[in-house]
Amino acid sequence: MKKFRFKLEALLRMRRIEEERALGDLAKVMVRVNEQENVRTAAFQMLKEEMDRFDADYKENFDITLWQIYDRYLERLNAEAADAAVKLEEIRPEMETEMAKVMEARRARRIVEILKERELEKYNGQRRKHERQELEEANRRSKLNVGGMTPGATYDTGPLAPLFTGPAAGLGQPPDAKYPSADAEQSDHVDTDGTTESEVPTPEPDHVADYFKRMGLGEPPPGFGK
Repeated sequence: MKKFRFKLEALLRMRRIEEERALGDLAKVMVRVNEQENVRTAAFQMLKEEMDRFDADYKENFDITLWQIYDRYLERLNAEAADAAVKLEEIRPEMETEMAKVMEARRARRIVEILKERELEKYNGQRRKHERQELEEANRRSKLNVGGMTPGATYDTGPLAPLFTGPAAGLGQPPDAKYPSADAEQSDHVDTDGTTESEVPTPEPDHVADYFKRMGLGEPPPGFGK
């Protein structure tokens, strides 16, 4: 079965790139937002700390001149916090726009991913079905091939016909017809001179020639010992 291929893979890659680009634009805006948030937070923190310190240091010995200087410092901290809040409000629409772009890019990417997941699920189902069919076919062939021959197959024609037609060796014949007997072989054996093997006379042993051979004297002279 062919490997899974998503037809809209290129579109999915493009949607992911668009989402990453939107996230990058939003990150740039969020850097500015965080800067102003830090300025405002720091201003409020310093304002609270300075007020607590002034109350502790000059609660008993109040100095109007020092208080006026200190009051102008507190006003400056309040102004910084207010200015940071104004800038945050100015950035907020841009931030919301970039966030909306991110959400839209994420939604568009997710739509294509859902299509891919559905196609992959369908492909996996077809693959499992194909694997089951192959397994069933293999089991069926294995059962049919038990014994080396397929049940019900015929071999009437072709080069295998002589091997599978006609009775097997020894079938349909009497037991004695399988192999020729020794008597039959002896009765059928005839020498070239017209006599059978049983009719050929047995030659007598030559004791003289045998003696000469044992002594290493070679063949006895003609007529010797006769």
